[in-house]
Formats: sequence, structure tokens, C-alpha cells
Amino acid sequence: MVFGPRPRDFSKKVNRKTRQMAVTKVLGDRLRSGDVLVLDGTLVDAPKTKLVVGLLARLKVLGTVLIVADGTTEHVLLACRNLRYIDVTTSGEVNAYALLKSDKIIFTLSAFTKLEERLRM
Repeated sequence: MVFGPRPRDFSKKVNRKTRQMAVTKVLGDRLRSGDVLVLDGTLVDAPKTKLVVGLLARLKVLGTVLIVADGTTEHVLLACRNLRYIDVTTSGEVNAYALLKSDKIIFTLSAFTKLEERLRM
């Protein structure tokens, strides 16, 4: 073919400050609406899905959930990996789309303070 299809990249570059402002606005809106929970301590002690389901039942959380934990929680990743309505991320990787997509957002206290520090920069 003379003028065959060529692969092109249609993605747009978004500046760091614009992404940071979007996360700040979305998080502030979700805090005002009461969709954010901040838990002190660890979420689960063992990589058991039953513990995560029990925690969500005690908190009376329904719908999709975003769990934002600090980077050292391997147990949370293993416990949530086979629940399709739960997404797990760290405070360094959280973005505006992930915050908007979920019905409830659960932070650990250390992850929330790290996110606050990241957004102040």
C-alpha cells in the first residue's frame, strides 16, 4: 500500500501542576461530600480477603471502593486482588480519574499525610 495506515499517538501531555490541581479539586470535593474515610493503623494484618470484606461490612461501605495505602502494605494488595469492586493504589500513584471513579475512598493515615505533602509541593 502506498498510503497505508500509520500508527499515531493521540495522547496529550498534561503539566504536573495541572494534574496536581485536578487531584486537589477532586479530593476536596469528595471530602466535602463525605465519601472519604481515613483509618488509623493498618487495614489488614494478613493477606485474607475475608478480613477486607469484614472491614467494609463494619464500615457499612457499599459500591466501588478505592483503597489508598502507603507503599509498604503487601497484605492489602493480596487481600483485595480478587475483589473486582476494590482498587488499591498508593499515595504516590493516586490520580484524579481513580478518585472520581470510585464511590468511596479509604485512606490510611500515613497515606493521607503523604498525599497532603505531595500536593503542597
